[in-house]
Amino acid sequence: MASTILFTLAGVLAKLFTSVQIPSCSSSDPRKLSATATEFSEMKDILRRIRAVLADADRREIEDLHVKMWLYDLRQVAYDLEDIVDELSYKTVQDEAEMNTDEHAVKRKFQVLDTVNSPVNEHDKSLDSDMVDKISKVRNRLNSIISFRESLSLREGDGQIRARASNMRASSSLASETGIVGRDEEKSKLLHDLLNDDNGTDNNLQVFSIVAMGGMGKTTLAKLVYNDEQVKDHFHIRAWAWISQAYDVARITKAIIESIQGEACGLTELDALQNRLRHIVSGKRFLIVLDDIWNENSLQWDSLRLPLDRGGRGSRIVATTRNQNVAQIMSRRMPQINLNGLNPTASWALFYHCIAQGCPSSVRLSETLETIGRGIVEKCSGVPLTIRVIGGLLSSETDEETWNDILASDIWNLTQGRDWVLDILKVSYVHLPVEIKPCFLYCSLFPRGYMFDKENVVRMWAAHGYLQAAQSGRMESLGHKYISELVGRSFFQQQHARGLGCYFTLHDLIHDLAKSLVRDQSQQQELQDLPNITSPRLDIIRSQYDRHFSAFLSAKALETPIIVQSSRGQNQESLRSVLLCLDGGNDDFLQVHSGGYSVVVHFERDFFMNPHVRFLRVLELGSCRLSELPHTIGNMKQLRYLGLSCTDIVRLPQAVCSLFNLQTLDLRCCRFLVELPKDIGKLQNLRHLDYNILGKNDSAIPICKFKSIPEGIGKLTKLQTLPVFIVHFNGQTAGVAELKNLNNLQGPLRISSLEHITWERTCEARVADLITKVHIRRLCLQWNSHIRYGDNPKSQVRSSQEIDLEVLDSLEPHNRIQWIEIEKYMGCSYPKWVGHPSFQQLETVIIRDFSSDSLPPLGQLPYLRHLEVREMSWVRTIGSEFYGEEVALQRFPALQTLLFDEMTVWNDWLHDEGQHGFPCLQELTISNCLCLKSLSLYNMAALKRLTVKGCHDLVVIKGLEECWVSTKHSQNNYTDTPGYSRFVDGNGPKIPNSTLPARLEVIRISDCTSLPNSSLQQAIEITRIFRRRSNSDIFYSEQKEVDEGAVLII
Repeated sequence: MASTILFTLAGVLAKLFTSVQIPSCSSSDPRKLSATATEFSEMKDILRRIRAVLADADRREIEDLHVKMWLYDLRQVAYDLEDIVDELSYKTVQDEAEMNTDEHAVKRKFQVLDTVNSPVNEHDKSLDSDMVDKISKVRNRLNSIISFRESLSLREGDGQIRARASNMRASSSLASETGIVGRDEEKSKLLHDLLNDDNGTDNNLQVFSIVAMGGMGKTTLAKLVYNDEQVKDHFHIRAWAWISQAYDVARITKAIIESIQGEACGLTELDALQNRLRHIVSGKRFLIVLDDIWNENSLQWDSLRLPLDRGGRGSRIVATTRNQNVAQIMSRRMPQINLNGLNPTASWALFYHCIAQGCPSSVRLSETLETIGRGIVEKCSGVPLTIRVIGGLLSSETDEETWNDILASDIWNLTQGRDWVLDILKVSYVHLPVEIKPCFLYCSLFPRGYMFDKENVVRMWAAHGYLQAAQSGRMESLGHKYISELVGRSFFQQQHARGLGCYFTLHDLIHDLAKSLVRDQSQQQELQDLPNITSPRLDIIRSQYDRHFSAFLSAKALETPIIVQSSRGQNQESLRSVLLCLDGGNDDFLQVHSGGYSVVVHFERDFFMNPHVRFLRVLELGSCRLSELPHTIGNMKQLRYLGLSCTDIVRLPQAVCSLFNLQTLDLRCCRFLVELPKDIGKLQNLRHLDYNILGKNDSAIPICKFKSIPEGIGKLTKLQTLPVFIVHFNGQTAGVAELKNLNNLQGPLRISSLEHITWERTCEARVADLITKVHIRRLCLQWNSHIRYGDNPKSQVRSSQEIDLEVLDSLEPHNRIQWIEIEKYMGCSYPKWVGHPSFQQLETVIIRDFSSDSLPPLGQLPYLRHLEVREMSWVRTIGSEFYGEEVALQRFPALQTLLFDEMTVWNDWLHDEGQHGFPCLQELTISNCLCLKSLSLYNMAALKRLTVKGCHDLVVIKGLEECWVSTKHSQNNYTDTPGYSRFVDGNGPKIPNSTLPARLEVIRISDCTSLPNSSLQQAIEITRIFRRRSNSDIFYSEQKEVDEGAVLII
């Protein structure tokens, strides 16, 4: 194989010597080196061929160390050659951006023909001395590579290619609870220890440890026990905290508190945290799981345990660890559970389960594949993670040769232990599609346990050119497919973080695998990471071969600003990535959003002038307390990704607008950012302009603090992410018409400050052509105030109504939209598209603070599931106009949750007796509707949860008494057995009216001063009966007093 590679390259590399002539040292002016279009094309061709050779090598198994070193040198040449090609291409991008500005509009038609075929204009062909040096270095390296070919001892056919027939699949093997296989005995033993109070010791608090190497299923077993119904019933309080290698008593204490309370804790000092935790657990039987502990310091453990000793008798802690010493320190004399490998039967069951997930239910393994599979499982030695990864790999493979290749691979002939598992997992890496391998290895830059956002990682991959889609617009979609593939093969694990969406992490063992592969490929640590930096100075380039650098800064350095500088060593390679992030195991955006720390960072004055930094593709500075960027950032001509989320940036330098290759500008949660640079329209390659500050109660559609957006943003036709568009109020800012050509916009979009559209400019809203933006899934149309900028003060009210109606009608979205919000609309009527049944995918509608005295006909929407009506201060009656006029349609046929809030003059809710509305409504909330006098439960047969608060004039809830009678009688038709409830007899009393709720479970009533005590008591009884049946782990007193006017259920 290696000789084949060298033979292929022999002719290819020779072309470089004739492509670009390198001047000799005696050249009078080496900076006048020129590159013609032909020479540039030759270099691009060489780069493509080198990449093809490297990709071919990645498909093979290479054992010869000399060949690995040779491939590493070739990879470095590819990096340098790519820098040269990109540098020459930059001139074309620059010219295109400048031609797009107004001052170059006249010249554009004459210049475009000169730039289409040449990366460097004929009138400006000179290259700087750094580029000359780089080309010289590439030539010398290629000369060495060709010379080294003759000294290699090679065999034909070495490292043969495996045949691959599998296709990429989106399904994930992690979706089912496969970890329960073969752990029944360990689960039963741990349950017995946790639930048995008679343990022969006076110590109330007991600690049980689960000990095993990585990948053996410690966390899985802990989760199975933690979520067992008997455990839920037995313990008053349960909490889960992930510890990892960073053992910080304050952080862990805070995590336990937040897990118990289900919300963020604002305390930071250890003393306050421990006192809060002691108060919470005092006298209550609790279970706390401490997952993945590495700490061997008994004093630190005693400090963490101190507030927990006040818990009730029978309190327990379950700890998972890889280290026996840790278990002995924590558990002391208590028994440990040591997880060994699964037995052969359980191992095969787990393997077969993983295989079955990737196959249709009708497909069975052939006898031959089963024989091969059992051999593979035997060599896994019962390691669940290894079985799962190999099973995920083969779940879509039916080729016997592929299975035999894995069975016969020499990689299995290794000793037992951690390295053995890593080498086993290398088999899955070998079988990864070659285009996904660099994406996976790039994630080794993140520390263990780090939760990363899918979109951010995909954008970094795109910045490095890892996503080579047939069409440039599909890069992100291809990245999402790669994510799905890595999840399906168990390389990535999905995590959900406190309502902020889906994040991903690498299992510790998989992370170790990635790090080992990086070291193996780069020979001298091509990817460098330095966790927990606390020194005042940080050298970015630390060795000759560093291409990627990550430092996850410790929050302990908060009082000591970090000075970022570049090393002054010679012969250093060009850096590709710099990631400076806050350490703590989570995504920076998540950290700051939840009140995390940040680190003060300053860049050395000439940092961005360093020639070894100028070729950066990714610069991530998330969560650093960085107040400004130097103007020299403009020297980073190849920068594709600039991450400034959660920083203290106030304004970006105009030099950012010269980063013509920039694809991603991440400004999320920049609280002090007041504006965007005025020439941002020059960034023709920008795909993601992400800026927002999430609200406390609504994170679905973002907001920001800008007052305007610069004029010219409509030129960014590749833009996919633009979360907020602020309508202009003067001539130098963007009008809504600039949305016209932004047809690639995706995800959520908020159009704000619509009050700035005057009657003369209402046509601009129609020019925006929102109906063609078919990739937008969530849309918010927001007027920020009820003040309008109309031109006719004598008819201001009418003019405002007409303007708003025309604007709302013009901003009609496509009918596949999923989420719509409208705020502060002043029109008296509604356009036909609002509530039209053609919106077949619309699931969420939120309307707020309208000036109309009626609601739009939302009952006609066929798939509406969630509806919020807020601050409609002019609506007195809700009637037929709300349900819609289409007779054939059922009213709100799919609605599940409905909320009315701050409807201050609403006093009557008229139900259409001729129609059965709300057939699927499960949750109804009415709050702060001061004038509402009555509420009816009729026509809400599916209702399960009812919340009413702050309705002072409410005197009756129609149908409540009937529901209470039915629920009370049906209590006799249930029998309780430990752990569950079951229905015995269905012949008891039924609700007399079929339109009343038959499954009402929870009623919450508070601050309803006019509601009789009898109604409050009925609500309490309905809720108590349901709680008793469902064996809920929510504890509440059985002796609540019913005070007139205020009662809180649960």
